[in-house]
Amino acid sequence: MLTTRNISTIGSENEAWLVRMNALSPPKPNGYRTVSRASYLSLNSSSADDSIEIPSTVDSVEGLQFCGFNATAAHEVYERYTTSENILGHGLGTFAVGYISGRASQRNAVLPTDGWDEALAYMDLTRRKRDALLKPEYKDFRMLGTAETWAKEIVADSYEWLLDLDRIITYRRSQRGQNPSVRPYSPSLNVTPSPAIEPTSRPSSSSGQLPYPLLETSVVLPTEIPEYTMLYKGGTTRRLEKVWADGTGGRLELPNLYSKPPTDFHPQNPHILYFTKQKQCAEVYAKMAEDIKDPVPAGILHVAVPKEMLSQAISIVGTDFKQLVFESRTQNPRGSVSAHLQHYTTASLLVGPICGVSSDVLTRHAQTADDVTLLGIGQGAKASQYAFQGNDMADELNDKCEGMVWLEEMSCRGVGTWRKAREEVLRH
Repeated sequence: MLTTRNISTIGSENEAWLVRMNALSPPKPNGYRTVSRASYLSLNSSSADDSIEIPSTVDSVEGLQFCGFNATAAHEVYERYTTSENILGHGLGTFAVGYISGRASQRNAVLPTDGWDEALAYMDLTRRKRDALLKPEYKDFRMLGTAETWAKEIVADSYEWLLDLDRIITYRRSQRGQNPSVRPYSPSLNVTPSPAIEPTSRPSSSSGQLPYPLLETSVVLPTEIPEYTMLYKGGTTRRLEKVWADGTGGRLELPNLYSKPPTDFHPQNPHILYFTKQKQCAEVYAKMAEDIKDPVPAGILHVAVPKEMLSQAISIVGTDFKQLVFESRTQNPRGSVSAHLQHYTTASLLVGPICGVSSDVLTRHAQTADDVTLLGIGQGAKASQYAFQGNDMADELNDKCEGMVWLEEMSCRGVGTWRKAREEVLRH
């Protein structure tokens, strides 16, 4: 029988601090405790007056429910995990994602006409998570994945955030300590918390070490910067914050946002940075992430890139775009593309549309490149993207965009976190 990790969601030092600030309840008999959102959101967040329920222990039935499983499945997955003889050292989060894979092999949803709610229910996601993903306003963006890939992402990102929550709280404590003008934690814990689970009746580290950037502030987001063009990426703030890497003194590390292949412009290249040209596109993706992974925070990364750099981009549209996407996203074990497309895969910078369907749709149902569709963003407009290809291009972005990156939380619109390494760090 496996001995599970007894990881407290909030460490003893932060626990004592939050209790003193009336921002954390004692553990409840049901395995949860109430915590103020102000403990982990930015200082300017409009949601800081709310509270949520979190599991007392990460690796637990309650932890699995927090990640999106219904109560019955959470007990089943936890029991399987703790009684398994062969988990190859995997943690509970990885094991839970594997459980979804097993269920999805029997029932999945890929096409718009497939039974998405039935598939997600079969994967044992709660009604609340299913309803969030199936909102009509997310229909186009939902088709960028399958029921399986979205279910896995919901569970994996929620679990990783729980593992990282203590570090995040430590960081927010430091910010408050440096800024005596901010209001105290609120609300009092007699305020009804937002449930992080469905009621049963119907790199992370938690060590508390502080790998902080050296300069940080919250600023009103710039709308226009001379000689720069703003690009965007939406997602969970935990992922987007990785551009300010641990252990670098706040130095920009955009390669931490490389997309996992296959992608629109290459079947195998793991060193491509994608950013959208339209903030509206990033907003929809971030809002969807916020809804389906609640209470995990989401946001939009704003990156100001020199116009001179973007002027070097090679445009790929029309037939060439569809053919490259088709050859990249369908099964392509050799990783090669047609000769007339190869100059795109070796280019440093591309600009073009965004494919509007998942790799699974193309692999299982597309006959030709004509079946590739474009992602829409409303009123007939199509989303577009820049693709920075290769480590050299990422290094150039790091250098030219230092101090030109902002992270806007969905709970704090119009205000962005700005970070920059001190000059002595940049010189090394």
